[in-house]
Amino acid sequence: MRILAGSQAKTGMAEEKETKGIDYQTWEFTGREYLEIAGISLGIAAAVNLLCYRAWWACIAVVPVGIVCFHTYRKNRIQRRKEELYDSFRDLIAWMHTALRSGYSMENAVLEAAGQLEQSLGKENDDFRAGGTTVSGSCGAKPH
Repeated sequence: MRILAGSQAKTGMAEEKETKGIDYQTWEFTGREYLEIAGISLGIAAAVNLLCYRAWWACIAVVPVGIVCFHTYRKNRIQRRKEELYDSFRDLIAWMHTALRSGYSMENAVLEAAGQLEQSLGKENDDFRAGGTTVSGSCGAKPH
């Protein structure tokens, strides 16, 4: 999202401002993932080669299978990340509900739920961090 200098936004800033966020529709492969998928693709190509009586033209015909493997792996990882975010959000709402039922104020319930989520996911989880700021660090009050 961009806010331009001449826009009607209530920011009071003259410069262009860009928000930071995580694009959950993309997945960047690590070196290990590249090697893993390449190994699977080569294994499939070798199996096809053996099935076709060691004809190397069959290995060349299987090259698109490697491309499909990369695409499928990326799609599965994105889907798994969405499911993890959904589960984390559901847990966050449940923890907020529990804190509110036990008498916390709304602000303290949010902070308590964020603390529980951070404890359950770990501090180094990228999905918990929003642009470098954790949810529990967004308010000035501290949970008790």
